[in-house]
Amino acid sequence: MRPTAVNAVTMRERQDCSSLGTPEMSDNGDAMKVRFEIAKRGTHDQLAEADARRVKEMRYLTKACLEHWGLAAMSDDVVLAASELVTNAILHSHGAEITLSISLQDDDLLRLSVHDETPWLPVIRRVDGDAESGRGLQLVEWMTIAHNGAWGTSDGGATTWCTFSIAAERGRW
Repeated sequence: MRPTAVNAVTMRERQDCSSLGTPEMSDNGDAMKVRFEIAKRGTHDQLAEADARRVKEMRYLTKACLEHWGLAAMSDDVVLAASELVTNAILHSHGAEITLSISLQDDDLLRLSVHDETPWLPVIRRVDGDAESGRGLQLVEWMTIAHNGAWGTSDGGATTWCTFSIAAERGRW
């Protein structure tokens, strides 16, 4: 995939993605990776506005990849999963850099991963109906199961990933 293919979607909202660099693309067009810095913050520090904007930027990039790969029908769930994983990384890593990677694997699997500098494993929290947050990984789990995929962690918890079956989606078209 060429950077212009991914930037096609983000150009419509360029003012919202002005700090976004050029994503790294694989030579054969089946993967995209983008690294971005976030402000270091302590447990009770306020989230920087620029960091909050990064979630929206990553949604645009994810959607652009899916459209380029002919998988726009999956975009609602995959974009939501990307949003949840990036948000968790920004809120909980307390690091300085995050990497979002999206790739096609063996023509039947889409893999989304977010790498940060977190020192602990993310876990699904079971929250009550009145809670204002805490459902992100639960949503990711539900969406991946609905798409014959899975989610998990690697690198000692620093990478959270999820997969979506493309074969199942292409069979629905």
